[in-house]
Amino acid sequence: MWQARESLRRLGTDHIDLYQLHWPDPETPKIETLRALQDLVRIGLVNYTGISNHPAHDVVEFLELADRIGADRFVTMQEKYNVLEREIEVDGRLDVARRYGLAILVYSPLAQGVLTGKYYDFKEGRWVIPELSRASLVPDLQKRYFNERTAAALRAMKEVADSKGITLAQLALAWVIKRSEQLGVTVIPITSFSRASQVDEAVEAVSVSLKDDDMKAIEEALAGAQKP
Repeated sequence: MWQARESLRRLGTDHIDLYQLHWPDPETPKIETLRALQDLVRIGLVNYTGISNHPAHDVVEFLELADRIGADRFVTMQEKYNVLEREIEVDGRLDVARRYGLAILVYSPLAQGVLTGKYYDFKEGRWVIPELSRASLVPDLQKRYFNERTAAALRAMKEVADSKGITLAQLALAWVIKRSEQLGVTVIPITSFSRASQVDEAVEAVSVSLKDDDMKAIEEALAGAQKP
């Protein structure tokens, strides 16, 4: 309760629209967590609650427990999801979202900037690391993404983006939005910006219309490349 009020004080507002559990807390019983969240909703400090980065069985347990004690269910799941990272499609979390009507808030839809193409020289066919970029400061990013599978996806994405006159970043965001339609689940990308112009670029991605053939071209490029 104290932390919620402190957050509100720092934010300069009187309520939090969406309050989410970020990571699993094995030391705290789920019923205690739910009751604390419900108290925040009951007294008007929080409107809705959600969950993030929990395994599918944990999410189901929370939802069923909420029904049992008469607490509000979570309305969102915040998960990593992008062209390259598709774990939620196979580990049950996507199925849970569909079954219980949760929206998925997608973080890292640009794979930490990799899907903007800024780390790949398309003419030379090699990886590049701009000075003071995230990849130059976080070696794990190179290890995770700088491989032939990612390069194949970027090349396929560039063909689609060029044919539509859009940027790779817009295509990556439009891909996430298109997946919402294909999967039958509300999927909302969350992205961050270092320049004001990137805000306009991201907003315009909402208007990008991707066809099934566009999505298929990207899928085939991924399938044809060896996984790292």
